Amino acid sequence: MKTAILYNGISHHHLFFTYDHGKYQKKFDEIIYFLDLPKIDLHQFDILIIPSRIEQNFLMENKKQLYDYLQSGKYLVCFGEMTKPWLPKVTWNYCPTNFNWWLKEGGELQLMAHNDEHEFFNYMSVNDTRWHYHGSFIPPVGATPIIINEHNESIIYEDTVSYHGTAIITSLDPDYHLGQRFIPKTEIFLDKFYEWIFDKWRKEHVT
Repeated sequence: MKTAILYNGISHHHLFFTYDHGKYQKKFDEIIYFLDLPKIDLHQFDILIIPSRIEQNFLMENKKQLYDYLQSGKYLVCFGEMTKPWLPKVTWNYCPTNFNWWLKEGGELQLMAHNDEHEFFNYMSVNDTRWHYHGSFIPPVGATPIIINEHNESIIYEDTVSYHGTAIITSLDPDYHLGQRFIPKTEIFLDKFYEWIFDKWRKEHVT
């Protein structure tokens, strides 16, 4: 398994990669500076991570390369907002971000499992995903919602039907908050999330 992640040069990405003696940097075979993306052969990688806060106009400019990568049977994992249609079959739904729910007595962020028997929940709980989210998604027919909000919109979903590869789409932004050094539970989420993604790929490709 060979893994890669995009990097946009902003401070929170740098701090994400240097956190805890490079704990997350070591998970990837290559960190691709986003402006170098057009000259990189992505097909050498099995899993590509698009972290949150990558410039959407840039992703639009390179959407064919990213789509071709996914269509070749690879894993594409996308965090954060998708305000531009750089990946087909993705329906983004803007909604205001509730940053302060936890300050209210009895406050709760209404996230839940779409199906608590999904393998995702062998790795983490719904509570591990609760800090806030930036918008939601309406998965295409046949895709699998994993975490949903009270409006039955997806905060995390898996799509193995729209492409020849696998897309994991989430509006969560754990890399940003870990890089900014606040919201500690994002470290718990990332540890478990990467374990799930990497184990999932191995189960499908290693006999």
